[in-house]
Amino acid sequence: ITDNIGSRIGLANGTFISMHSITFNHDGTALQRRQAVAAEQAIAATAGGELVTVDVAPLSVNVRVPKSAAEVASWPPELTMVPGAIVVPLLADPRKQEELKLRGTFVGRTVTVQPHSVDLGFAISVWKCQGRTMSKVILSLNQRPAGPHFDFAALFVAFSRVRKGADMRRLPVQSAQSLQY
Repeated sequence: ITDNIGSRIGLANGTFISMHSITFNHDGTALQRRQAVAAEQAIAATAGGELVTVDVAPLSVNVRVPKSAAEVASWPPELTMVPGAIVVPLLADPRKQEELKLRGTFVGRTVTVQPHSVDLGFAISVWKCQGRTMSKVILSLNQRPAGPHFDFAALFVAFSRVRKGADMRRLPVQSAQSLQY
């Protein structure tokens, strides 16, 4: 989660979540309703891990918040979409709307992007995972073109995220200069 949505209940910037589902808006014009149904059908017909392209933006990205059984049991039932689990909708954030200029075949055109408050967690910074124990970690120690640069404190945080060294991997260093900070 990229924003403090409900920090008192544990929905804050940096909360680890997993994707659960996507909700499309069935209100609006007949075309928008058809696009919503087509998007849902395309997603339902696709195997996990496959890329899906849809012609309509989702109303919400619904995420599962991993919590203990006791935390799930004490979670307010009106704040979950799925009984027995913590699944919450993340709506698009109109405050973060931006215009992107297209390139290539579409040069001269723009598209409006309104992101949801979630980042895909394929990679996170060392500082984003500070204070967390992770089951597995893959480290990239390559020098970044821009800051913040890796220092001893960042290295300590990176190495101390897992309980066992066997749960840590390192990507190959790209050049002999990469580890000289």
